[in-house]
Amino acid sequence: MGRFEVAIFDLDGVIILSEKLYADVASELLISLGIQPENVDRDRFVGGSAERMWSTLFEEHGVDEDVHRILAVEKEMQFKAVQKNLTEIVNPGIFEMINELLELGFELGLATSSWRRSVDQILERLGIGEKFSATVCGDEVTKGKPSPEIYNTILRKLGQSTSRCLVFEDSENGLQSATAAGLTCVRVALGAQSDKEALRIPDFRSSARRDVIEYLKSEFII
Repeated sequence: MGRFEVAIFDLDGVIILSEKLYADVASELLISLGIQPENVDRDRFVGGSAERMWSTLFEEHGVDEDVHRILAVEKEMQFKAVQKNLTEIVNPGIFEMINELLELGFELGLATSSWRRSVDQILERLGIGEKFSATVCGDEVTKGKPSPEIYNTILRKLGQSTSRCLVFEDSENGLQSATAAGLTCVRVALGAQSDKEALRIPDFRSSARRDVIEYLKSEFII
């Protein structure tokens, strides 16, 4: 084993492709609050704290509503949507990527903005819960992504230094969170690679997994 010993995954947008489901839930809630979804730039909030999103939107649109009540409603709606569609939204090749990293001797972690109840159900249903040595969820930190708190927390739980950990993230907020914690990040997204990313892959199909393995070889890891 070389420089990296741990791979830390985000959940939404990396292990499962849940963003469309979450966007539909948010649209339904926005309409119920008198806000037209097309008037809201939600891309800036993807991968970040839901509390921050709703607080910002309420302030911008003059909505007098209890943020925590809306959060509870949103999380319940998201939970039901994911449970109903889980098998259809698994990121192609993710199970193979996880197993290949484990075969290389990597320890795995999970750092996600989703709440613990939903995360545990998802990992159990996908049969991968026991593959992760440590997990940290959005309701277990004070500040969500793009704050580095969630990654600093999982580093402590894993007992690892930043130099030993490779992160898989999809969103800009997630990337900012990981890099602010001093971590090396593989971006799972379409488009051109930025200078903040060690590597960018569109998914975890065979060609993308090969790119990850080649990157690890280039770092003298395997």
